[in-house]
Amino acid sequence: MKALYLVLAFVLAFIAVKLERYLVSKGVPLLGRRRPPPPSQQEFTATTVIVCGDQVLLHVHPKYNKWLPFGGHVEFGELAEAAAAREIKEEGGPERVEFWRIHEPLTFTDMPQVLTPARVLQYAYPPKVIIDFIYYAKVPTKELPQVDDGVVKQWFKREDLAHEYPFHYPMPPNVRELCLEALRVLSP
Repeated sequence: MKALYLVLAFVLAFIAVKLERYLVSKGVPLLGRRRPPPPSQQEFTATTVIVCGDQVLLHVHPKYNKWLPFGGHVEFGELAEAAAAREIKEEGGPERVEFWRIHEPLTFTDMPQVLTPARVLQYAYPPKVIIDFIYYAKVPTKELPQVDDGVVKQWFKREDLAHEYPFHYPMPPNVRELCLEALRVLSP
């Protein structure tokens, strides 16, 4: 008898999962739960170029094996600036950064205001398109948290950015250009 109840419970659970997937695919909200949309062809990322004095901080990305600023995917329901701050922390960057504000916050509204990115870039990797929100940020010191993550991090001066393979790893041209722009905007 116990075995019959277990089989019945398994069958009902299986049917419930199939029914839930079907209803979600048709856009029916289930019990008020907020669910991410189905996978799309567009992804959003947030990237931060960090400046201290006359230098920028980059790291060798473990997957791509090249010099990149800190960044990653924006999670469902997350603001791009929050994703940028989260990625800096997750990738062992400085604990506190001050994001550059292109615009001062509006004073006549009590509505939440989103930080304007310095740039918004679009990369096409068929069949996907990636929209990247680029932020610039300052830090008061070059001190980094002691994280044993095996990721190489390096502060670069303007003249270091001129080399195609600085410190043995490639640096994409768009990264070089963003770093130079961040230095122009945020350097003393």
